[in-house]
Amino acid sequence: PVIRTPEARTNMMKLSQRMITAFCANISASGSQSWTALSDSTDDTVRITTRKNTEPGQPSGVILTAVSTSWLPFSHQQVFELLADEQQRCQLEILSNGGSLHEVAHIANGSH
Repeated sequence: PVIRTPEARTNMMKLSQRMITAFCANISASGSQSWTALSDSTDDTVRITTRKNTEPGQPSGVILTAVSTSWLPFSHQQVFELLADEQQRCQLEILSNGGSLHEVAHIANGSH
């Protein structure tokens, strides 16, 4: 296994929580943030924004956030079930530019 000890699992969960929190904070629109489309095309859904990092304990500098959206013709529950089911997850490979998706580690975190 990739994650060998309970301490490593705990550290991985803490790291993933910090990453998710930072990601959500960076993509959350605020009055001071404006998003710029990388193209004038209406089909292009890639947008970027920048902000200065002023959080204590973090390196100073500029944070560049880029997002892209994809519309899936499914309900949010169907998408969750697709992501959660390792046997069906290969259906998402078309979204990974031909790359293969595989689970590196599984950490149980509640009933889901």
